Amino acid sequence: MLDKLKGLLDQCNYIIGRVHIYKDNLTGQQKGPNEGVVELRLIAAKLLHAYIRVLCLSVSLHSHSKFTLLLKKGFLGVDEVDDLMNEMNNLVHEENNVLTALSFSNIHDVQQVLEQQKNAETAQGWRQAISKALGFEGDDPQPVWSRSLKEIVPVSGTGSWLWERSYFKTWSTPNAEGTVKPALILQGIENTGKTYMMANIVRHLEEAPTDRVVAYYFHGKTSDMSTGFNRTLEFISCSLLWQCATSSESLIKSLASKCQQMGYNPCFLDAWNQLLLQNKEINHIKRTFYLLIDGLEDGLLKRVFPLLERLAKSKDQTFRIFLSTRSSSLSAHFDPSLYSYYHIQQNNNQDIELFIKHRLRSMPAFDDTKHPKAQSYREKILRTVHEATKGDFEWTSIILDRLRSKHYLADIDEVLEGVHKPREEQVRKEIEMFNKTRAPEEIQEMNEAIRWLLTAPVAPSLDNVTAALNVNGYPDSLMPLQSRLKPLLDADEYGRIHFRLNEFRDYVLNHEKSINTQKTDIIIANSTSLEKEKETVHRFLKYVVPMKDYDKAKLEKILWRELSTSASLGYNQRNAHVEMAMTCLRALTSESDNTEKLRLYAGDYILYHLEQADPKTTDKNYKEDIERSLVKLLTDPNCIDSLFWTRAEHMSHQTWTETEGKWLMNNRKRWLYTPDGMTQLARWLKNSINQVAEEAEDKDSTYRHDKILRHAAERIAHHLFVGNAYTRREQLTAIHFLNGYVSRVDVYAKVCKSFVGLACHFPDSRRLSIQKKSR
Repeated sequence: MLDKLKGLLDQCNYIIGRVHIYKDNLTGQQKGPNEGVVELRLIAAKLLHAYIRVLCLSVSLHSHSKFTLLLKKGFLGVDEVDDLMNEMNNLVHEENNVLTALSFSNIHDVQQVLEQQKNAETAQGWRQAISKALGFEGDDPQPVWSRSLKEIVPVSGTGSWLWERSYFKTWSTPNAEGTVKPALILQGIENTGKTYMMANIVRHLEEAPTDRVVAYYFHGKTSDMSTGFNRTLEFISCSLLWQCATSSESLIKSLASKCQQMGYNPCFLDAWNQLLLQNKEINHIKRTFYLLIDGLEDGLLKRVFPLLERLAKSKDQTFRIFLSTRSSSLSAHFDPSLYSYYHIQQNNNQDIELFIKHRLRSMPAFDDTKHPKAQSYREKILRTVHEATKGDFEWTSIILDRLRSKHYLADIDEVLEGVHKPREEQVRKEIEMFNKTRAPEEIQEMNEAIRWLLTAPVAPSLDNVTAALNVNGYPDSLMPLQSRLKPLLDADEYGRIHFRLNEFRDYVLNHEKSINTQKTDIIIANSTSLEKEKETVHRFLKYVVPMKDYDKAKLEKILWRELSTSASLGYNQRNAHVEMAMTCLRALTSESDNTEKLRLYAGDYILYHLEQADPKTTDKNYKEDIERSLVKLLTDPNCIDSLFWTRAEHMSHQTWTETEGKWLMNNRKRWLYTPDGMTQLARWLKNSINQVAEEAEDKDSTYRHDKILRHAAERIAHHLFVGNAYTRREQLTAIHFLNGYVSRVDVYAKVCKSFVGLACHFPDSRRLSIQKKSR
């Protein structure tokens, strides 16, 4: 009997361990409606109850009478210990059964997970096949269309007038029959809300049933400046086709096999034919494809219309097309039987009112005011601004910006009286007000941004201009650049700068700088003369009329204050490319975080700006700065590295090949494989006495490459043979440059000799390898 009692206590000890395992279950912390877990909770509770009964029995055995009674029961065959032992064994057996069942369930779950992973890998393979066929290198393309949509946040309620129009209801109904025209075209002048309307339509269609496929693309104002028409059109087409092909699992699966057969197809018209228009395999997939494109102008419209007409006439698949454009000559491109044509300014009165009311609610003067005339002035502003701007959202926004800082009724009346004046006069007053109210530093910042906007061959970004301001020594500001550029300039959703109104651009281009601005330009261009003038004054006060303990800074501020504060808005067209070239040279010949941000632009366009500028009409100080910087660029080791050596880290080789590797290749092309670089050096260093300048004047362009780029070749060779260029990108960068340099030298043996001579300065282990390569 004592052995049985000991076994019972051992069993209790085992059960205590099991109870600890299920402590989360007992306290209700286990989450999820799993029936097996619920059963384990019940078993654990029963085991705990049996354990408590065993403890009670053990306590009762302290008395001799109880122990005698226990022995008596054991002899009679009603042993309480045996009952407890059997009960607990049954519970443990039941527990094991539940755990076994859960194990099989887990195995099933694992199989499910594996199956899901397999399906995910298969789906990813399908997407890669589609991506490769569309020219996206096997990876999902960057969803620039969805990012653009997120950036466009129209005022709530705008655009709702369109949903009630019968033509839109018919057009937006999937598989609508009858006389529905497959294309809607919304035309309007600049800043009339076409992009906002397009964003509203996309969101409206995406909220509809799943039998719709919505593909869209927003083409910004500055999109054509950095890429050619063909490349832009190809990207728009492939982006729309990608959205269509990946809109559902059934389409992905169906089109993936077709893409694997087709492979990469550079002809986007043929890609649409093979994947959608002539693909009989997807006829059973009942879908209506909605294609929405915003912001196309005449140049791109002429190229995209053949595709749009083919889609609109398709009988196998249903396509609906929505275009928004400023072009008013669509009838010359599009079959009139296929499209309906509407003018936004004839319909957006409600949107303008909502926009003005929204802005009024955020103005401090009307925020929680109890003035008796507040409501009448709200109505007056709404009526006056609406009539004066004629549906132009940007001009409406500019006028409301003027009103935002006003709270006296007389000041509000003055602004409202001015909005009825001719637009040109208002633009002139806006710029005059800018010159009066802004500090000289802010005006110079604006001039820098305008210079980039009117001179750079690609659309400048906020990052470009911010880096240029820092490189050129402008003071730092805590305010974001986009806020400092208002009210004249703004940036789109991609961060590219543009004029808020074309009238601002025309004014800047058509009006010469004021006399004060010209005087400021002379001072800036002849800063050395100004410093000499200051020194002369201080020498006079020191030796001729001796004065002690006077404040030099305060005196200079008094004497030169008028000249230093006379800056005004303008565009110095004569020196624009010269100043851009100097900015590029500063980015390539000095090291800082800001210069690194401009490095790519500077390498791409330094020769372009030098070519556009004329050395004969350039100010002497500017010309000398450019000459010194060009010489430094091609002789200083760090400057050579900034133009010809790789700095990329922490990226794959393929990514490097497509980014910095491509940039370095283009630099080698400009300076080594073509005469472009040498031509510009000859123009700008013609009258310099520097050795590099004399070599640039050599009439033999081949010899010119040899002489001028010798420093760069030695620097790159040093990287390769001494600097331990271990990575593949470093080796390729060096080999490609040296190969190009050798190809430009008149006598191949001469170069070999120069490299062997250079090797004499290297360690013996390196010298032998160089001599072998030179042979």
